[in-house]
Amino acid sequence: RHVPFERVLGQACGRSVRGSWYRWFLLGMSMFLVKESLRFPDPSKRMPDSFRVSLPYYVNVPAHVAVWLTFALTVYHLHQFRPLRKSAEEVIDLQIDILLLPLVFGILALHCIRILPDRQGRDLWAATATLDAAEMWESWALWSF
Repeated sequence: RHVPFERVLGQACGRSVRGSWYRWFLLGMSMFLVKESLRFPDPSKRMPDSFRVSLPYYVNVPAHVAVWLTFALTVYHLHQFRPLRKSAEEVIDLQIDILLLPLVFGILALHCIRILPDRQGRDLWAATATLDAAEMWESWALWSF
């Protein structure tokens, strides 16, 4: 939106990138979501002398289901904005920032519930930094609104 894509990439390519930035963002978020799903903790594979004690399934499974549902709903809502984007690009981009907020926060929260048991609650720096990144996205989205 504020990046001069046309000057850097040329007119045709710049307009194309400007019109589809949220699609690339969603692709990146889907890769992060798949990565978190592939790293879903399995308590049965825990070594007997391991310090890793994962959170129970009744914490992990609903969190993953909620974030996947949020992803599907976000994609659906962004698809609904496609025809309107040509008439009011900047306003729609600001609304897209707001629509992406629950998805970003959910993926970063999934990351936190995966890394917290690794540290047995002692080293909270990584989880705090991850949630701070989510708060920064929230601040950006609300500023856009």
